[in-house]
Amino acid sequence: MSDSLHSVTPHELALFSERIGRSLGERPLEIGVQEHRERVAALVREVGGATFYQLLALGPTATPEQVHEGYERVARLVHPSHAPYLGLEGREGVLEVLFERATAAYIILSHPGKRRDYDREIGPSGWHEGGTSKSRAEENRDRARNCFNRATAYAAKDEIHFAIEMLREATRIDPQAKYFVLLGDLQTRNHHWLRHAADSYARALEIGGPDPQVEEAMVRVRQRMADIAAGIAPRELEPAAAGNGSKPGQPPADDGRRRPAPPLRTTGFTRYEIEADGSPALPDDLPPEEK
Repeated sequence: MSDSLHSVTPHELALFSERIGRSLGERPLEIGVQEHRERVAALVREVGGATFYQLLALGPTATPEQVHEGYERVARLVHPSHAPYLGLEGREGVLEVLFERATAAYIILSHPGKRRDYDREIGPSGWHEGGTSKSRAEENRDRARNCFNRATAYAAKDEIHFAIEMLREATRIDPQAKYFVLLGDLQTRNHHWLRHAADSYARALEIGGPDPQVEEAMVRVRQRMADIAAGIAPRELEPAAAGNGSKPGQPPADDGRRRPAPPLRTTGFTRYEIEADGSPALPDDLPPEEK
């Protein structure tokens, strides 16, 4: 494959290794050692015949943001610092090769001119070669997972509208129960969204099957809707996975006093671990040639 001619300078490699190492220090990978080993082994098997696009699991029209995300997903997975954790002491070279190739892919695909030259090199046939090409379903799952992880990051900063938009996209691409649960949790933050929250919890139950916490959350949402219609302000809602000591299927206790219903207060939300393949993009202070 012609991209084997593209190399990374020691300075570039050191720069990216330091930044990914810092990223891992701030947000360690949340992945079991066995799965981590399997994913690294799969990359080792396929890296020799994969294009840069395939290595980063990107399509030919990938945006700069997707290139950033694809690089961080792979680089965080194969960073040489994982050698002790993976039992690769003395064999760090395996991770170093993978990290160097992923970095080369990023440098080429993130630079418009270099990317155009690379596209001409691989030609149309390059889109179908290599072992890492993914099915449409796999690509959709990755895209949805990225949206979900970005949503959790937005929610952690109380940027709820952005988080909800990301979750809507995730549920559209790859409907999963946990996506709908978090969407419902966030929608409960505004009384105008309560009906949507109930729908989200219902979809989570439809996809994932019975879940007492989700069922309880849906009961609380519906009770809140009834209370608002009656001018009663019940206690603050809690997210589906938080739990509040109530019995499954029962809404929180209410003192029954009638008073105007205030806007729904901000509550916590269900936090799901951010996986490696949904990490935010690299810092913006890259040297011009590396952007």
